Amino acid sequence: MAEFGGNIHKTLRSLAMKVGSNRALRTISAAYEMVMPMIFLGGIFALLDNLDIEAYQIFIAATGIKPFLSLPSKFTVDLLSLYLAFTAGYSYINVEGNRADGITSGLVSLVCFFIVIPINCLAVHGNMTAGRQTGYLGSKGLLTALAVGILVGMCYESGKKALAAKVPDDFPASIENAINTLIPGTFAIGFFLTVHGLIQANGAGVIVQRIYDTILRLFQDMGSSLVVYCLLIFVSDVLWFLGIHGAQVTMPVFLLLFMAAGADNQSALSAGQPPQNIITMGLVAYLTLGGAGVTIGLAMLMRFFSKSERYRTLGKMAILPSLCNINEPILFGMPIISNPLMAVPFFALPQAAILLTYGAMRLGLVAPPRLAAGVPGMPFLLDGFLMCGISGAVWQAVLAAITFAGYYPFFRIQDETAYREEQ
Repeated sequence: MAEFGGNIHKTLRSLAMKVGSNRALRTISAAYEMVMPMIFLGGIFALLDNLDIEAYQIFIAATGIKPFLSLPSKFTVDLLSLYLAFTAGYSYINVEGNRADGITSGLVSLVCFFIVIPINCLAVHGNMTAGRQTGYLGSKGLLTALAVGILVGMCYESGKKALAAKVPDDFPASIENAINTLIPGTFAIGFFLTVHGLIQANGAGVIVQRIYDTILRLFQDMGSSLVVYCLLIFVSDVLWFLGIHGAQVTMPVFLLLFMAAGADNQSALSAGQPPQNIITMGLVAYLTLGGAGVTIGLAMLMRFFSKSERYRTLGKMAILPSLCNINEPILFGMPIISNPLMAVPFFALPQAAILLTYGAMRLGLVAPPRLAAGVPGMPFLLDGFLMCGISGAVWQAVLAAITFAGYYPFFRIQDETAYREEQ
């Protein structure tokens, strides 16, 4: 039995390592990580613009501040795909340590992204003119931006390898760098121009648009699926339980599926409209109370209710990090990892938190997430307030009480055992 469990552990670890080292997935994570400050900045000003305090709203309207507070969101979240096109092209090169070509690859990716954005014909003063569909600069174009960035990065990587074998050793370095930079860029732009030209020349734009809309709808359907969300959380927790950093494996998938819905919610907030989407990227941060396995209740149990010196000391060390959703001290110190007793609450409580939160938001008891993503390390309750308002902070306190009760019987067994050993 032990050998069988060891084989499963080895297989899952190997699979997680392969997924975690996949270059496209690493590019997605790195690209989104680079644009996160833009999302956070846009969210801050969107909250300031729509703070639900009557006296405050009267003040910013009377002083003329309100129109200015809405501007940052228009140039952050509403242009998210534009920034992501650059960071995806940059990150594909940079994740392998090739910083020299990263910026050029990002800029070329930006050019190619503009090339493939659909064109609308508009009548301006009686004359027909072509214009880009600005909707693709926001959440609607995220998939396109990622695909273009990865393809451009592949062009640069392949081109540099091919040219490196053909350039003589005594070639001037400046000319060699120019060749290594310009030729792959020319090829990438030429490729996207050719694709765009063929689509336009053969009248296939409608067909391509339908294909894109079908793919986009598929991602949207998966991104609004409670089952998919629960499954990804469960996979992440299982990997953590095996000693593997689950978030590193599942985060690229979360970003692909749930970021667009969160960006739509933040755009709605900026426009003064109520957010509509529940299953979003922001919900991930909102529900990881204490970290993986929602261990905030366990941290409180150890800090304030331990009989054993071992867990009382660990609780003192872990309580402050847990309030900021950092629980490695608990995972490795208790430990929870590979601990059969703690497996039940560690796997079950996150699922309960998701289902209860989804139900509360569907019933209107808690507001949907209004920011595209949570701010890493944001303290407990403040995180809930920023994400969902007062109702979010109250609900986080309720969830903390639920995790406290859920971990209590399992922790009591663990604590009693440690106490008897100390005696």
